[in-house]
Amino acid sequence: MGFARMTAFVVTGLLLAAVPFSVAGRAQTSDELEIEGKIDALELGAEAAHKKNVDGLIEELTPEIESGRLSPTELERALGMRCWAHFEKDMLDLALADCNRVLADDPDHGVALVLRASTRIRQKRFAAAIGDLDHAIAEGGLDDQQLALAYLRRGIVRQAMGDGKSAADDVQRAVSLDARLANAYREVSEAMLGRGKNAAPQSFDQAMAFDPKSATSYVDRGLGRLGRGQFDQAADDFSKALEIDPYLAAAFHHRGEVRFHQGRNEDAVADFDRALDLDPRMAPILKSRALAEFSLGQFAVAARDLAAAIETHDADPYAALWLFLAQHRAGAGAQATAALRQQMSGLDAAKWPMPILRFYAAEVDEPALRAAIGTPEGAERRRRACDVAFYVGERALITGDMAMAGRLLTEATAACPIATAEAVMARTDLSRLQP
Repeated sequence: MGFARMTAFVVTGLLLAAVPFSVAGRAQTSDELEIEGKIDALELGAEAAHKKNVDGLIEELTPEIESGRLSPTELERALGMRCWAHFEKDMLDLALADCNRVLADDPDHGVALVLRASTRIRQKRFAAAIGDLDHAIAEGGLDDQQLALAYLRRGIVRQAMGDGKSAADDVQRAVSLDARLANAYREVSEAMLGRGKNAAPQSFDQAMAFDPKSATSYVDRGLGRLGRGQFDQAADDFSKALEIDPYLAAAFHHRGEVRFHQGRNEDAVADFDRALDLDPRMAPILKSRALAEFSLGQFAVAARDLAAAIETHDADPYAALWLFLAQHRAGAGAQATAALRQQMSGLDAAKWPMPILRFYAAEVDEPALRAAIGTPEGAERRRRACDVAFYVGERALITGDMAMAGRLLTEATAACPIATAEAVMARTDLSRLQP
């Protein structure tokens, strides 16, 4: 299929709205992207456009990029579109490679600089992101709306680096250039830093007052409430988002997470199914559905979903841990150990929770695992203490040491934050241990 039937996509509230090669996972019939020459927009109905997901975009762009048929301008825009698509799928190394190709030919390409900075922010490479954003702001030739987004991204990075005053100045500049970014507080609080479930719900109120029909603002406030264990209120927010936009996969996904935490696993699976109808290969949704299936005791089904999630996005060590547990509970212990060791080869050995994977692979014993917790502070220390209690307790269940399992899973219910899968499953497995 030629490039002439490439579907255009529109940004939905996060990354690069109204920039030359901006794209997104949702399309509308009135906002097509056109690339000179060989690319014409193909109009789709709303539901069909939702189902034409980012994977399809990558699949259509790649052969054209590799064909050698595109003009320099077309190649630049196609690489930019694929950079965004890889970013959206969290394939960050591939996103960087595509943006780097754009910037190799045009080092001052402001939009590519902002997109590369966004990728580096997600990688927590804040100094490099600041360099890209400084360059884009100074020499990137951005229009006011694009410049506003660059200031907003720089504010996000400065907040992450502890420079709250400069962050506030950048956000103020962003809003002065583009009043629609009045919801900048929301972005600074959550998505680019992966803080969605920790954002204060009240930080979204001004954004929602500015645009009460913003489904994404309801999703973001719901995430803040979910992270605080306010499950009923979070479910209300996600349901409200779906009233506004019934094709919003994220709202189905996160409402399913709420229902999982409430113990409504059948309802959770139904929501995850709807989300996957809209984005069939989104690894976080597959993983979430697998956890609900695990809680229902459907271990072989959960293992299949986890394996699919890892195939789609293989850099999630927690998915590897859950796959190990699901396969063991399904009676496939030898397969579980082999799969775990294969996945470990592609993970960063220096990062948490790699010590737990090494414990499961019988490379370290429990004292060495506990020593590996180290001396982090605050939330990170609690996270590691939770992980050790829960995953060692689950290992004890597999080996038949029910006394140790009961003790450690009880410890996990106290150590694990309320809105974590480990807290839910610790309670579930403790109930299974009761006569």
